[in-house]
Amino acid sequence: MSIECTGTVIPEEWLKRGVSIEIKDLPPPAESNLIIALENELLPLLFQAEVGAYINSIRSSLDVLAMALVKRHNTQIREDRVFFPIAKSKEEFERRGSGAQKFLEGLPELDRRLIEHMAVPEVTVY
Repeated sequence: MSIECTGTVIPEEWLKRGVSIEIKDLPPPAESNLIIALENELLPLLFQAEVGAYINSIRSSLDVLAMALVKRHNTQIREDRVFFPIAKSKEEFERRGSGAQKFLEGLPELDRRLIEHMAVPEVTVY
């Protein structure tokens, strides 16, 4: 088995020595266990660069969505201040006066609720 990502192949040998998998039992109300992939050695640089490009593309697309919402609702935010709200934690996202809150305040209630609903639970990096 190997992983291929648009031309970059991560061979099976690396997967065997490069990643350890752990399963962590979560307390109720969780309905499934947490699967943790631990990196024993760095991924090949080409793969890291490719994943970085995908993440950058997703974030850029979200920024385009934010700009479309600002234009649609004629929100008074300078173009160089428009970005899709991404924060390190839920507390930072909800902090009064944060960039995320300034952006959301200019949107109608439905759009605000949709964006807040898209929030991903905080992820712990091991």
